Amino acid sequence: MIKKEVSEIVNEQEYKEELKRIIKRINEANFKVAVYSNEEKTLAYYDIGTYINERKEWGNQYIKKLAEDLKNIDGFSKRNLEYMVRVAELYTKEEITHQAGAQIPWRTLIEITYKCSTKESRLWYINKTYQNSWSRSVLIKQIKAKAYERNTIEPIVSKGIKDYCEE
Repeated sequence: MIKKEVSEIVNEQEYKEELKRIIKRINEANFKVAVYSNEEKTLAYYDIGTYINERKEWGNQYIKKLAEDLKNIDGFSKRNLEYMVRVAELYTKEEITHQAGAQIPWRTLIEITYKCSTKESRLWYINKTYQNSWSRSVLIKQIKAKAYERNTIEPIVSKGIKDYCEE
């Protein structure tokens, strides 16, 4: 059997286009896998935080003991278990699933959870992070720049001043 080079069988330009199409599809699949994996991990962390909250009467040593027993599994340090508890305390499952909370990286959700004082601001930053594909560093800059306050409070104040001046 005689082997032929690809260039002998197909047009080089057609081959390059087909290669681009295949690479694009691979990248789409990899992105979907990453998003699904992140979503599933966030939901699992939320559920685990809920389970721990249901056993608060077991005391502070419960989380420490869990961390020790789960030390060989990535993501289950004492600190991360405490984050899971906090997320489960502050959000409903619906907020995590329907407010894009599960679509953003866990560490980004933690930044929002600990740096924002109100539920409204936390949900606002979750949605903006998802909508604008903010990295964690961009998110932190937005929080420091008080993007939530500038986008929700200032327009109300400006409208109030405008209405007052028109009277």
